[in-house]
This record gives sequence, structure tokens and C-alpha cells, in this order.
Amino acid sequence: MNTQDMDRLVSEYHAYIQNAERYGADQAFKAEALNYQWAAEICSRLVERTTGAEAQEWLKKLAACEKKTRKLWTELYTRVRKSEPETGSADDSAYGTQAEEPDKTAAEQKDADACYWSGLCCYHGYGMEQDYTQAVEWFRKAAQQGHVWACFQLGICYYRGQGPDQDYTQAVHWFRKTAELGDYNGHYWLGYCYYFGRGVEQDYTQAMEWFRKAIELGHEYAYYWLGICYYHGQGVEQDYTQAVQWFRKGAELGDEEARYWLGVCYYHGQGVEQDYAQAAQLYQKAAEQGHKDAQLALADCYEQGLGVPRDPSLAKEWRAKAKAKNF
Repeated sequence: MNTQDMDRLVSEYHAYIQNAERYGADQAFKAEALNYQWAAEICSRLVERTTGAEAQEWLKKLAACEKKTRKLWTELYTRVRKSEPETGSADDSAYGTQAEEPDKTAAEQKDADACYWSGLCCYHGYGMEQDYTQAVEWFRKAAQQGHVWACFQLGICYYRGQGPDQDYTQAVHWFRKTAELGDYNGHYWLGYCYYFGRGVEQDYTQAMEWFRKAIELGHEYAYYWLGICYYHGQGVEQDYTQAVQWFRKGAELGDEEARYWLGVCYYHGQGVEQDYAQAAQLYQKAAEQGHKDAQLALADCYEQGLGVPRDPSLAKEWRAKAKAKNF
């Protein structure tokens, strides 16, 4: 990560903390919870992108933000729980492609965001035992009112089989709702479903369109998938140069998959002039982020002395780290 990107993340972290401190539970409870949550997400990125003492410092800040977020979510759940909302149906077929008029309970009328955040408490097990089924009920109540994040979380629950049985078709339905409401996660996950043919017929061209839309809205991981489509010629004519372009954009944003695949292109001279040193540097960055294939590729570089001085001990070390991923 370059200095400019690091400075931007640090600035975002401080802005979220300052915003959170401006709010109190009696003033704007959700705003306080949201800002600590976003600060925690920024911290997690900084932990991945730093090393040594600096990484340890961000790890401490991450723990502090998560502790505060957990406390706020728990309090929020307790408040909303007092409303005793009706239990939602476990079958989403009633909402189909044309949702019926929402059956609003007192809690829903008061605050759809509260239902969503209560769902997150149940989903993550904050303040109570983890309960995916209860989480889905809360998400559904918020989603009926058009709460974009609740629609997305319902899609995730159906995709993973958390609460309801795994149902890719329902997952696609809720991802599509999320996309219609303008959230890039919906676009990204629709691309993912079309790429693998989950809940829809496999269609690489459609997948690329959704990934492009996600990129336009700022989704940092969609660059990698668009690069993969060009690399393998899926939905488009194979074009290593285009693949490199998209991998590079993703790599600049810190995506370990994009860094690894950009390294692959440099290693084999695909779309760029072959450069083992560049490949090793990219493998190193992705490996430090925990990317297993990058760790193995970096081990090969050290073993053969390609792009780095030959060092069997380092090769062994990186292979051990990759092997540990299997356990």
C-alpha cells in the first residue's frame, strides 16, 4: 500500500472515531454504533496492511472499536427487544419478486434500522447466544421496509444457509433487491452468482456486467473478478493486457487476490514483460495478507532464486505458513 492510501485510511479512521464521540446513546444511538463499526472495519484493513509494532497498535485499536461496537449493539438489541415484534415467517416465498405490503409491527414503524442492527446482534452473537434464525426474522422485518443492508444480509443468510436452508435462488432475489437499492454489495454478489451459476444460469457476460457496476460504485474486490474474466476469456475474448489492467487496479486497493494474480502475470509474462522481481514483490504482499497460493509461489521464488536471492530457509518458512492454512 502506498503512503497516500495509508494516509487516507488513517484519516477515515480518525473521522469515524470523532463522529462516534460526538454522539451519545440518548442523542443518536445508531450513529454512534455505526461510526464505531466503520472505524473497526478501517482498523481491520490497517492491521492487514501494516507490520510489526504498527500492526500491533492498529490491532489494539481494532479490539477497542469492536468492544465498543459490541456494547452498543447489545444495548440496541435490548431496547428493540422490549417492543416484542411478531415472529416473521421462515418462508420468503411470500415476498417473491413482488413484495407484499409490509406488515409493520410497532418496532418496524419506530425504526427499521433498529430491526437491522438487532438482526446483526443475533447474527454475530453480541449480547446473546448466536441465533441465525432470529437474525433472519429481524433482517426480514427491516428488508420489508426497503432497508438496503437488511436485504443484503438476507441474501448472505440464504447463500450460506444460515438460519434458513441454503437457497441460492432466494439469495439472488435479495442480492438483486440490494442492487436495485443502489448498494454495491448487491452488484458484486450478483456478479459472483452469475459467474458460478448459483441461483441463476451461469452467464459470464452477465457476471462481468455486474462486476463493472460494482466497480463503478467503488467495490474494491470486483476488480479482481473482472480481471479473472479477461484472464480466462470468460464472457469476453481472452486478453491478458486487460486482465493486468484490472488486477493492477485491485492490487493498488490492497486486494490480496488481485496482487497474487498480477504477480502471476509478471511471473509468466502474460500481458506484461516477464519480471520475476515484480512477481516476487507482489507475491510477498499477498503472502503477508495470508494468501495461501501467494505463500507457495513466494516459496518457489526463494527456492529457485527467481526475483529474490535464493534462500531455502525462507522457502521452507513460507511453505509451512501455507500448510498451516489447511488446519
